[in-house]
Amino acid sequence: MLFETLPKTTAQVLRWFLIGTLCALTALSFALTFLAMPAGDDYCRWGLSPDISQAFKGVGEVYYNWSGRWATHAVYAYTFPHIDMHSIAYNLIISVSPFLWTAVFYAFLDIIYRKTLIAGFKLFLAVLLCATFWTGMTHQGDTWFWLTGVVEYELPMLLMALSLMVCASDSALGHDRARQFAAFALSAFLAFMTTAFHELPGLLLLGCAGIGFALSAIRGRRDLMIAFGILLTITAIGVYLNISAPGTTAREHINFPNAHDPVTTVNFLISPRASPIAWLGDIRLICLTVVVLTVPVFARARPEWINWKLPLPGPFSSMAATVPVVTMLAVLAGFAITIYAQGHEAPGRVRDILFAAFIGGWMASLVPLAAIVSDRLPGNSTLRRPLQTGALALFPIVLLIAPNTMYGIRDVPSAMFDWRPALFARYAEIERRAVAGEQDIVVTPIAADPKAYRWDDVAADPADWQNECIAFNYKIRSLRSEPAPHKQP
Repeated sequence: MLFETLPKTTAQVLRWFLIGTLCALTALSFALTFLAMPAGDDYCRWGLSPDISQAFKGVGEVYYNWSGRWATHAVYAYTFPHIDMHSIAYNLIISVSPFLWTAVFYAFLDIIYRKTLIAGFKLFLAVLLCATFWTGMTHQGDTWFWLTGVVEYELPMLLMALSLMVCASDSALGHDRARQFAAFALSAFLAFMTTAFHELPGLLLLGCAGIGFALSAIRGRRDLMIAFGILLTITAIGVYLNISAPGTTAREHINFPNAHDPVTTVNFLISPRASPIAWLGDIRLICLTVVVLTVPVFARARPEWINWKLPLPGPFSSMAATVPVVTMLAVLAGFAITIYAQGHEAPGRVRDILFAAFIGGWMASLVPLAAIVSDRLPGNSTLRRPLQTGALALFPIVLLIAPNTMYGIRDVPSAMFDWRPALFARYAEIERRAVAGEQDIVVTPIAADPKAYRWDDVAADPADWQNECIAFNYKIRSLRSEPAPHKQP
């Protein structure tokens, strides 16, 4: 459907170029996935008590002493101690990442396009968005290739997307009260669980529920106002239970001494390096924009919502103007909340989930714009075909030459032949020395350092938190590395 108006030969070349690129990126992603190793928090949660009867108690202790993300820590308590992190099980579990993120983007597209696009084409678009996301992520190792990141950041994004998809479904928006009640009950459950996994997707969901409530009021749908009002309330309660947890405050004092500084927040929001405003110039998204504005299938996809008029001044009464503004404000708010809460630049994993939300909002912004361009630019315009051909040819190229792709290609041989064997040899050495009765173990630093993963070598300080987690797993008193050798001038 992307190539329907192009000459047959051109369409075939571009189609196979795009499919080949997606296959290559998929192969690269899975190669990196099956070379990944546990890191940091994975070891800390692996060392939790395997006694199931103690798991619930442990979650309560974490809530009061460390974090309000009680569902996340329940998953850790009930599953991580029973996973052999050094087996293929670790890699198999994190291999869900591409499927999970494709499901997230499919949910976004289903909300945006409704039934104006067939399910198969929406799935194909979701794969394209997933590739755009993977190549543009700030740090893949903070989510995609890290089990802790999958649980704490990817799962809540999936729950958020599913909650929104359910409350935007025909069952929820129709007039059958039984189906409407069931849909919003499911959406509210998913929303509450989202907030229990992570507060940031919960806050994004809270904003979306607020928008649903406002649109219901504008359209005079009292039944939907009540339903979205209840959804909004339940989501707000979930967010409150998370951020008001005693452990949240306790951790803030320990890890974020510079929190709550508005000057720091503003500085990072306007920083050319750290601000999400830079995403407006993302070449991948620009290519997708040209494709959406020039391919007829998108011009024909006109969901009802693009014609809704809002009681706002001037151009903001149109969805074409309001949707991109709301998207940018929501992403900036997510950054501001994170920076204000932590007192430093938003970490890679937070940037990644906000980038996913930005991509969803970007695509939503293009739907009314595609209709406007189609109405003003005739289908036989001399501009349409060269723009369409150029964008479809350039898009696979920018995916292939993206920094994440290049780093990944470099990291595969490094991880396969140096880093991963060195780590397995180290852990075998630690286990052998621990069995022999050694309690204070010193290891040699590992030179290999693949950038795709969230990995830091064992520190020289035995009091380092990661060192303590690994030491606890091997039942030794302390673990540290030799100081890194100084480079010769």
